[in-house]
Amino acid sequence: MENASNDKVGHRINIRAWIQTNIGLDAHNTVFDDINRTFLWNKKYIVDTFSYSNFNERKGTPVVDSDLSMYTDGSYHDEDPNDIKAGAGLAIYECLAEIGRRKEHKLLEYDWHLGQSTIFQCEMYAIKRAAQWICENHRKPEFRPFSSVVIYSDSLSSVQTLLNYETKSQIVKDTVDWLNRAATLVHVTIRWVKAHADHAGNERADDLANEGAQDTE
Repeated sequence: MENASNDKVGHRINIRAWIQTNIGLDAHNTVFDDINRTFLWNKKYIVDTFSYSNFNERKGTPVVDSDLSMYTDGSYHDEDPNDIKAGAGLAIYECLAEIGRRKEHKLLEYDWHLGQSTIFQCEMYAIKRAAQWICENHRKPEFRPFSSVVIYSDSLSSVQTLLNYETKSQIVKDTVDWLNRAATLVHVTIRWVKAHADHAGNERADDLANEGAQDTE
């Protein structure tokens, strides 16, 4: 390895320069959540694989068949590599019977600023917060009683990750833990919803995630 006296730079400086050029000046602020391999047994929630199956003619389309629909989304903006923004959003709808069928009615909305998290972390964080909301609010008197919840995500990788039986990601482990807790209280199903397909709940969650990403205060 050549040193600075020979007009060369060491490997650490080369690595730093590569990171700054290819990832961004503040890449060291990105949230890393690597953990030792952890097994995820005894899942109590359901991942509806039919929601993204090629055999499903309506794959990616929400099905209103629960007491609550919870739409989650993540947002990641790297237009300015020196000012990467990330966020997550959650839109919650009550599913009320009207003339023999259920219709979604907006209940609550949330958005979060997540610094320089990756898009996968943002998507998974939103699902985790949905599960936390269930645990914290399922018995509160200000809400109608609910016994079934569908959590929607347009991130197929996130939905499929929740099927896995092991992980090396802290956010995945935390999300699975919260989903299992929620599923001991109510019936919890995870479904994939197609993005940018005029599904109102998904579009609103997308807006909220973008708002969270931009909200740096």
